[in-house]
Amino acid sequence: MTFRAAAIQAEAAPGASTANIRTAARLTDQAAAAGANLVVFPEAFVTGYDDAAFQAPLPSLSDLSWLTPLQNIIDATGVTVVLNTALDHGDRRALTDLVLAPRRTPWLPTTSSTSMRANAQSSPLVLTGRA
Repeated sequence: MTFRAAAIQAEAAPGASTANIRTAARLTDQAAAAGANLVVFPEAFVTGYDDAAFQAPLPSLSDLSWLTPLQNIIDATGVTVVLNTALDHGDRRALTDLVLAPRRTPWLPTTSSTSMRANAQSSPLVLTGRA
């Protein structure tokens, strides 16, 4: 069996989460059509590195509807996606890696970064959650 990973290099539109998720869905579909099994997006791809977006309402995992366009492509193609975004965790806001797989709840890392600065280090990817 051959395993192919696609590392996406694309610029997110600052503060345009809905448009960035649609872009992620389109790029994921293209990567899957080219044979990718895993698609990895840049840090802060959903919100972009935009301090104003980080202070505005952020996506959360209590309502996953914001992920629907991307999750639909993942479900249709069978790829797994690693997506980094600023999330509202209720008690804090943090850059967070999400692992999205077909017909599964997103997996979360055990830690996440609390800064949106370009020189900030996001957490290492640690797969946790339900398989």
